[in-house]
Amino acid sequence: MANVFSSDLKVRVISALALLPVILFVLWYGGPLFRGFIAIAGLLMIWEWLTLVNADRLLKYIFMVFAAAAMIAAFRLDTSRAFGHAAAGIVAAFLASLTLGFIFRQKQYAWIGTGILMTGFPILAFMWLRDAPHGGALVLWLLLVVWATDIGGYFAGRAIGGPKLAPKISPKKTWAGLAGGILLAVILGLAVASYFHFDRLLWAAMAASALAILAQTGDILESRAKRHFGKKDSGKLIPGHGGIFDRVDGLLLTAPAFALGQAYMNLAGE
Repeated sequence: MANVFSSDLKVRVISALALLPVILFVLWYGGPLFRGFIAIAGLLMIWEWLTLVNADRLLKYIFMVFAAAAMIAAFRLDTSRAFGHAAAGIVAAFLASLTLGFIFRQKQYAWIGTGILMTGFPILAFMWLRDAPHGGALVLWLLLVVWATDIGGYFAGRAIGGPKLAPKISPKKTWAGLAGGILLAVILGLAVASYFHFDRLLWAAMAASALAILAQTGDILESRAKRHFGKKDSGKLIPGHGGIFDRVDGLLLTAPAFALGQAYMNLAGE
């Protein structure tokens, strides 16, 4: 048990407990406060990503100016069509980065374009989800499922060990950890869904298991980027966790996927 409850875990827990009341309050309050919080987090993530991929200083400042303008514009997203236009803008910015990389023969632009997707869509998804009917409950459910995946994966991986999930990218992750993360995500997902009286508990269980896999995938993708650039963490903002990206990597894929699922259910009238 001494190996499971390491000093690193204690620091992570203290940092998480310090941030949790702030996150829950902002989520409960919603509105401009929630959007502002998400926008600031997004700008910090973009800065971390540009630093991670070793973007030139001038390019970083230019990109941050455009990113800040996009975040300000995000406060005016109030219809489904507006969110659709914003999503199209993210894709266009990504394609423009790839085009510039091809023209100037610089792989750095491709990495920057990847950062546009990895920050833009999760931010957009959170804003859309919070504005949806019962948005607070939906976002809280998503956060708890992802956190459960992280917690279950950590303890199962440390306690059981076994074959590695992605040894060349993230040596500490195991298949046992993935199974433990999925199990805890489903259990907590069902419990919270029952508490909020969600209509389809079977859907909640299936969604929780799928999102747990996506959360682990997002974690591995971010680890792949850090390993490529020889970095241990995306930043140093959060003690025990590293940067913002290190803390939210499980949400990079899950938030957009969950938002798409909710949009589909709304269109289907379910």
